[in-house]
Amino acid sequence: MQDQTDHPAPVVTLQRVRRGGRPDRLAVTIAEAAEQLGVSYQTLWRAIRDGEFPGIKIRSRILVPIRAIELLMESVTHSGQLVDVADWTASWRAETAVDEVV
Repeated sequence: MQDQTDHPAPVVTLQRVRRGGRPDRLAVTIAEAAEQLGVSYQTLWRAIRDGEFPGIKIRSRILVPIRAIELLMESVTHSGQLVDVADWTASWRAETAVDEVV
């Protein structure tokens, strides 16, 4: 068994509750995310497969973190410019890596 101190658990806030008492989901399927973004399933799947957009793989299931979509949309609205998802993902990864080192 691995030592838990090697990989401390990330700080994550869970269970945001919406009307009806049902918790919000933290991730959605590729099909759901693609529909919300207005792209095809295949377009989003290829972006995730090629490392151009964040995804979560649990066994054979791939999910899209809702927070990643929210951060992307925030970036677009704050910059007021065309944001390339592949460039945004690479920048986001670089920023996250710097935050982990600091």
